[in-house]
Amino acid sequence: MVTALLIILALVAFASAQEVLVRVSVSADGVDQVMTLFRGESPLQAAARFVQEAGLGVAVDPTGNATPMTVQLAEVLLQRLNQKQQEDAQRQQQQAQAPLASFPVVRDDGVEATFEHYEGQDMALEAQAFCQGNIAQMELGACVGQIVNGAQQVMQQRQREEQAQRQTQRKIVMETEININGQMMALSVAEGENSNIASDYFCRSLDLDQPNYAICLSSVVPIVEQRIKDFMAAQQQRANEPPLFEIPIQIGDKVMPLAFSLSENPSLTTRRFCDAQWSYIETVLKSNNGEGPTKDLCVNTLFSTVSGMLDELLQSSEGQALVDSQKLFTISVELTPEGQSSVGPRLLNLNVFPDQTPEVAVTEFLRTTGIGEEAKPALIEMVTNRLARA
Repeated sequence: MVTALLIILALVAFASAQEVLVRVSVSADGVDQVMTLFRGESPLQAAARFVQEAGLGVAVDPTGNATPMTVQLAEVLLQRLNQKQQEDAQRQQQQAQAPLASFPVVRDDGVEATFEHYEGQDMALEAQAFCQGNIAQMELGACVGQIVNGAQQVMQQRQREEQAQRQTQRKIVMETEININGQMMALSVAEGENSNIASDYFCRSLDLDQPNYAICLSSVVPIVEQRIKDFMAAQQQRANEPPLFEIPIQIGDKVMPLAFSLSENPSLTTRRFCDAQWSYIETVLKSNNGEGPTKDLCVNTLFSTVSGMLDELLQSSEGQALVDSQKLFTISVELTPEGQSSVGPRLLNLNVFPDQTPEVAVTEFLRTTGIGEEAKPALIEMVTNRLARA
């Protein structure tokens, strides 16, 4: 009679004349024996065979039913078989997908080994298994901490790169600024995006942890939603507004007009143009130069041209008359040069045009006057309050 039965699980799968699906080490009264489950064999059949071959007693009672020991061993085989099938499926899935994080680590023997973290897996457990198999000389907790930290850094870098790639593929139609802890930060909305998607891009770009990301999203979404509504209303009204001027842009054999009005932000105007024409621009310049330009280069080059023409126009009497005829109102901004209080303040005009947002008006004012970005929040608040009374 078996007085003690200790089940020790150990899997070995291999191909032979009879393919072994599961191998389990069984210790009975201190003697280790191996119980196997072959392909095409049920766990109950394998358990009964093992009981008879190992001399552990009767596998089937006189009534033809499996003995409790046989049933117990069959359950162990079934449990291990299910576990193996899950591990095989998981391994196949992992092999079919790229790891979320992968980086080389020097093992104890000086040879490089690659740590990989896969989606849905516990990174700490993966790191523990890796350390136990490759870096036994380091204290386990310290090793796991270093591996997890390295994997997180790799994932963060990958997220930043993916975010940057997505940003270059987005066709920006609206730009605004969000106050984050007293700092004005740019937020863009691309073609086909709503407030939730644009806010998600923005909050993820800040590299926040999950709790702060959730706070950011809940705070930014309603702001962006309102600004999108204001922008769409302004666009509808601007459709009938004659452009301030048009610049003929020739790329290859094609001439494309770039229209600009006073109420628009020059950077948005040029970005929208480059987005709309980018496929053609990239093809032409790549065929001429052998190397494709970046979309940012297109935007920056055209922005320099547009802003230069705008500045030249507004300095003329004709341009000033145009401003006076189209502006909604003017705010006089008093500027005292730092360290020169004896000189007295200088008054600068901040012009706001119909359908122009406070951010656009202030951004253009700072660009033309050279005032630093630190003045932006106060000026935006000033324009917002004045618009509320308009």
